[in-house]
Amino acid sequence: MKVREYQKGDAFNGYMAKEPLVCNKFLDETAILNNPGWTILDNNDNIIASGGAIQLWPGVGEIWMLVRRDLKDYRISFVKTAKFKHRELVERYGMLRLQAIVNVNFAEGITMARMFGFRCEGYLHCFLPDGSDALLFASIGV
Repeated sequence: MKVREYQKGDAFNGYMAKEPLVCNKFLDETAILNNPGWTILDNNDNIIASGGAIQLWPGVGEIWMLVRRDLKDYRISFVKTAKFKHRELVERYGMLRLQAIVNVNFAEGITMARMFGFRCEGYLHCFLPDGSDALLFASIGV
């Protein structure tokens, strides 16, 4: 497994566009490119996941992540890498508060947020572009 800086199109091209675990078509790639982001690749240079954080203001970032559905073959390596990148967002980029918006019907996303130490801070009615409800998760520090 390899990690590289996010490159334009990583989250929207190839396999990711066909089989994402979660895909936010409203994610603005310009914002992604101007903030910290990474792409995780398997040993054949296939994209496993892309993620990062968009700084809302100093000290606060909103994380995003797109993950392949067949992650189970890479689950342990992915979790270790993602936790390392979470710590990097705090230590290198000074993002003391990281938050994530997760669709209430997206059980895998809720599980993942909790696995990374995020706590649910609120219920957002009709928040998503399609009118779906969402949960606001946040992590303070590491």
